[in-house]
Amino acid sequence: MSFPTSEPSSPGSLRRLTNRNTNRYSVTALFSMAAEQDVEVEDDLARAQKRLRELKSRISAQSKKNFVLERDVRYLDSRIALLIQNRMALDERDEVQAALEDADPNEGNFPDDRKMQ
Repeated sequence: MSFPTSEPSSPGSLRRLTNRNTNRYSVTALFSMAAEQDVEVEDDLARAQKRLRELKSRISAQSKKNFVLERDVRYLDSRIALLIQNRMALDERDEVQAALEDADPNEGNFPDDRKMQ
């Protein structure tokens, strides 16, 4: 099926009109048109893309470092919690031991005669 064109039919023709009178460009034609742009624009674009790749790389590396550091902090936090728990248990044991040492050995260990009957 042949479409009417507004330009003479040639292999290099970029624009065709369809039955709906809309412009259609092939991907190759779009790349060709983009390649015709000013070299300075391409240089700016290339520099911006390079900078973007560098930033993405730095962000990725920093993200990995942050992950490792956060994991280490969680590990240290759990170890600190265990140390605190052990210290509290030791303090409680010392308090019980001191209370037992202060108690009169004859007092309260054996029920008196009235309770035994």
